Amino acid sequence: MVTDALRQVLTGRAIRAVRYADLDYEHEVPYWHEGDRDVVGHGLELDLDDGSTWSVIWEQGGSSAGLGIRAEPLMPNHLQLARIWHVTRHWRRRGPRTITQIETFWWPERRPEDGGPSSALSLGGLVLRDLDRGRQAVVVIDERFDVRIYFSPSRARRDGFFTDSYVSL
Repeated sequence: MVTDALRQVLTGRAIRAVRYADLDYEHEVPYWHEGDRDVVGHGLELDLDDGSTWSVIWEQGGSSAGLGIRAEPLMPNHLQLARIWHVTRHWRRRGPRTITQIETFWWPERRPEDGGPSSALSLGGLVLRDLDRGRQAVVVIDERFDVRIYFSPSRARRDGFFTDSYVSL
C-alpha cells in the first residue's frame, strides 16, 4: 500500500529543489559529498512542481529503523537543529529531474542471518527514476542510520545494498 500510494502521488512530478538535512558540524565544505555517493545524518527534502515538499528521513520506531517518507518539510516538525545544504545544482547534474518511476525496498527488523524468527519489514530503500533522462537516485539507510544517496545502483550494490535481505514490493 505504501509503494502504491507513493507512486500515485509522486509519479510525474518534476523536482524543483533539493536540500540535505545533516548534523551541524559547522563545516563550510560540503562533507556529505563522498564521490559517487552522498551521506547525510538526517535526510533530504524534495520540492516538487505542485508546490509540495516531500521528505525522506531516517526513523526509529521501537527496535526497528528505516526510512520515513513525509509529505512535509523536515524542520521544524521532525528536526529542531540541522545543517541544511541546498543541493539542487548537484541533483540537476546527476539525479532525476522528474520522477517517472518509483521502487521501494524493504528489509526485516531482524535479518535471517541474525537468527530468530522473521519480523516486520522497514523501508530500507527508495529508488526515484527519471526514465526520460536515464537517471535515478537510490536513497537508502545504512547500518549507522545515515541516509545515503547514490546516483548509480551498481555502486549501491557494491556497498551491500539491494542484496537478498531486501524485498522489493
